[in-house]
Parts: sequence; structure tokens; C-alpha cells
Amino acid sequence: MTDIYIRQAGELDEPVIEGILLNTIAWLAEDNLKRVWTREQVSWSELSKTYCIEEFYIAFLESAPAGCMALCEVDTFFWPEATGNESLYLHKLAVVRDARKSGVSQALMDFFKAESRRRGMQRVELETNAQNPKQREFYESHGFLLTKEQLMIHPGNREVLHAYYAFILDESFTSGC
Repeated sequence: MTDIYIRQAGELDEPVIEGILLNTIAWLAEDNLKRVWTREQVSWSELSKTYCIEEFYIAFLESAPAGCMALCEVDTFFWPEATGNESLYLHKLAVVRDARKSGVSQALMDFFKAESRRRGMQRVELETNAQNPKQREFYESHGFLLTKEQLMIHPGNREVLHAYYAFILDESFTSGC
């Protein structure tokens, strides 16, 4: 049985989070898979412009850092219309190469849903690059439903088509799709 546990990050974990994200970037490049982030985007100096360290959670596999994610209660960039206390937003989900197919990604997704319920949210949401079928397939395999696609302009006038997904925790919530 594989020992996986997840805990909230603290200040001393900034290099751990960077390391997990950099590892993910490296193996995606080695396998010629679609790049998710740049090295600059996952430096803590850049991440800290958007996230607090306490929003990150780290998964450990046999006591070694194996994955991470950020869970945010507010995301005005991707969900400017959100009123708050309805959704928990998932960002920067990553698993190191050595932990692929170990159950770490499943544990992170289960934790994300459980944490959302614990906080009394109605749903959990995320966005991903709509041009990345592997990511989309991953989220759909975890019960997330596509709610919309939206073209956004990022710094440097870079256009990205985003796919928005939701997993409903509260059955009284209905989407516009």
C-alpha cells in the first residue's frame, strides 16, 4: 500500500512547491507534451503575486514531496463574476514525474473535493488550456463538467482559449450549460 498524505504548505515550503512545478515542466518537455507553465511563472517570486503560501497543499508519497496544488476561495482573474463562498478554485495542480500513476493525482483531487465540502462550498471549479486534450481528459475523468470556453488575452497580448470546469458538490446548484 502506498503512503500518500497531504498537508497545507507553510513558508518553508516555497522551494518545495517550486521544485514540484519545475519537475513537472521538465518531464512534460522531455515527453514532448504540451507545456503548462514557464519556469518564470512557477518561481515563488511570481507565484506570490497571485497566491499566499497557505493556499498551497503538498502531497507526499512515502514522505517525499510528490505533488501540489493551490486552492483559492477567490479568483477575480478567471471568475470576476463570482460572489464568493460558493466555489473553491483549483490552480497549479502538479505531480512529479516519479509519482506518475502512483495515486497522488487521485489523492489531490479527492482532497480538493473534501476540502471544498468542509468549507461549505457548492462546487469546485478550475480552468485549463482548452487546447490541451490530456488535461481536459484528466479533469473529465474526475467528474468535472465543462461549463464554458473563453478566449482571454494574457500579458504580452498572448491569446489563450480556456476551458472552464465545475464539479458540483451541492445538488441544488445548476449550471447554465
